[in-house]
Amino acid sequence: MRSKHIIPIFFLLVSGTFIHVQSQNLPEVIALRELELIDGTNEIIFLNYYTRWCQLITEHSKGASGWVMKGDRGERSGEYIFAWTFNCKSTRDYYFPSSDMANYPQWNAVLSRFHFQAPKQQLVDSINSYTDFVVIGFPRMIAPQLGEIIAIRYFEIPEDKKAKFEAFVEEEFHPAYQKNIEGYYNYVLKGERGDKIGKYVLFTVFDTADRRNEYYPVAGGLASESFVSQWKKVQDIDEIFRSYLPYSIDDDYTDYIVVY
Repeated sequence: MRSKHIIPIFFLLVSGTFIHVQSQNLPEVIALRELELIDGTNEIIFLNYYTRWCQLITEHSKGASGWVMKGDRGERSGEYIFAWTFNCKSTRDYYFPSSDMANYPQWNAVLSRFHFQAPKQQLVDSINSYTDFVVIGFPRMIAPQLGEIIAIRYFEIPEDKKAKFEAFVEEEFHPAYQKNIEGYYNYVLKGERGDKIGKYVLFTVFDTADRRNEYYPVAGGLASESFVSQWKKVQDIDEIFRSYLPYSIDDDYTDYIVVY
């Protein structure tokens, strides 16, 4: 069982108050893009730009959306990630048939449906890294949920163990966490395009911030008795999961606050 506090990503307003969002389903494809802002960039202009862009894409596409996260703790504290999402892998492939820089007629048709005035100043210096991650075993899941807090850890699996590991995740790991701990879900995503092809992400989701605080009252501290009593139902599954890992994934992390 993890003794370290799981990495939080809070859904916040810019003012710093919690947004209690309605439950929404986990998308099958989550494309993570690490952003580096130009020195002196006005963060309000930056966030307004991405907020409006995401709203327009959601309105005019069929199944594409996104949000922005800011590092709050860990290695990328203070830095941004843009999470670009597609409800299904087939949706991503419809708009972007390949990872090659090419003419995407279906996506260009979406962009032609609205006029969006970008800021005059350049906001982002570079996109340091991007990977399209696909949720393992997504078609077999029943309404997988997102929540107010999401924890992210990157990890790798030895090549000769990947097939067995992915079968375990699909058949045992995901169902166990969906059924046995209230308001808490674990998902494993695999890099399918970009810099982290073949690598994995553990997405740990709490349905509300209050739930996270109940299960892990202190950042970096031990889990509460409330969590441990439920975790015992999946202890064997958790231990199998960790047996595939060549190293601990508890210390290498970034906490991201979702600012839109």
